[in-house]
Amino acid sequence: MRYSFPLIVISQRTAHHNLRQPQIKKPSFRFSTLRAQLKLHIRLILGFLATVCFTASAQTVALLMDESYPPYSYVENNEAKGIYVDFIKEAMDSIPDYKVKLKPLPWKRALNLVETGRAFAVFPPYYRPVSRSWMDYSVPLYKETLVLFMPPELLARLKPTRWPEDYKGLRIGLQLGFATLSPQQKELFVISESPNILTNLKQIALGRIDAHPNDYLSVLWTLEHNRQDSALASLEITPAAIINEEVAYLAFSNIQPEQWPYRADFIAKMNQSLARMRDKNRLQQIVEKWTNDVKNPAEHRAPHHARFSIMTTTKEESE
Repeated sequence: MRYSFPLIVISQRTAHHNLRQPQIKKPSFRFSTLRAQLKLHIRLILGFLATVCFTASAQTVALLMDESYPPYSYVENNEAKGIYVDFIKEAMDSIPDYKVKLKPLPWKRALNLVETGRAFAVFPPYYRPVSRSWMDYSVPLYKETLVLFMPPELLARLKPTRWPEDYKGLRIGLQLGFATLSPQQKELFVISESPNILTNLKQIALGRIDAHPNDYLSVLWTLEHNRQDSALASLEITPAAIINEEVAYLAFSNIQPEQWPYRADFIAKMNQSLARMRDKNRLQQIVEKWTNDVKNPAEHRAPHHARFSIMTTTKEESE
């Protein structure tokens, strides 16, 4: 018995249609967009790596600073603060190949480390080219006014007109390490030393010393910012004489300078940066920000019988 099967013919077109792979939907964004995004990410990564490498290669420079000389240079809550601290920090913004580490220390110790070549630099000493010949100086930071402060009732009794003769025999409290009075001037007084302005003000309040010579802004700033201290709450002091005007600097040790191969380059760049700030009046603006609540010496009203006498000694004589 023979069977016949229907012949099924599959056309080439039908076979091709049935065997065709399912289509993959094209992404909604173009390949060119993806490539642009990849390039952007690569640039960002390279930029980040370059920044990290640059930061790692920047030379760290340690600068010592006075820990007890507000509002110029001091420590509060383990943080370096002050007018000169702000000077240095802003100056460093334009010196990216260096970064500074500020090290607050007692002033006398800081000077000793620079004098013996164990520290690179310190601020803010006065200009003493003979007695501190182991220092080289930056461009000037700021001119300070050294004033003798005492209680107004003592000034009324003394009625002084000449510095230092009319103040002979007074108990004068100095700040440790400060070259405020010359050796000849010290012989006229009973001298004691304390670590900072605050301690000397307390000594005046307790009647242990008669007067304290120091920078005008620093003394008044310290007093007004420590009125909460019961010993100073009612203390009244007045300028009795302007002793001198002194310029503060950032100073660099010149003892074995080869140990700091970057020394000359850093000094040159720091001087350039500070000079630019001075020319743009930035230094004065920073000073005013810190001292807008403190009168300058010309505005401070002393008793009518107190005469301000400017010292005529040179900076070398006042060492």
